[in-house]
Amino acid sequence: MADHIVAGSDVGVHATLAPDTADTITYEHVPSSVEILNRTGSDAIYVAVDGSDATVGGANCHVLPAAICALKLAVTQFGTRTGEAIHVSLISESAEDYSVSRA
Repeated sequence: MADHIVAGSDVGVHATLAPDTADTITYEHVPSSVEILNRTGSDAIYVAVDGSDATVGGANCHVLPAAICALKLAVTQFGTRTGEAIHVSLISESAEDYSVSRA
C-alpha cells in the first residue's frame, strides 16, 4: 500500500498500483472535484471515496474499466471527510499506471 499526500497547491499524484494493493491519496485542501485516470488501461481500477480502502469489485467502489479512461467525481460525492482532507483509495488486480488530480 502506498500513501500519497497532495499538499497545498499541488495538483495530484501520478503513480503505478502494485497488483491487489490499495493506494490512498489524501488531499489536504479540498478541491471542488477530482479526476482519476487509468493510464495503462489493461485492467480495471476500483475507486473508493467513502473513507474505506478500495477492494477489487467492491460494492462501495466506482470503477474505471480496462481501457484508457477517466472518471471525474465532485467532492460532494465523497462520503467521508476528515477535517479539511479528502481520501481517494485505488486498487487493481494488476499493475496499472494512474493519475489522480484536481479537476
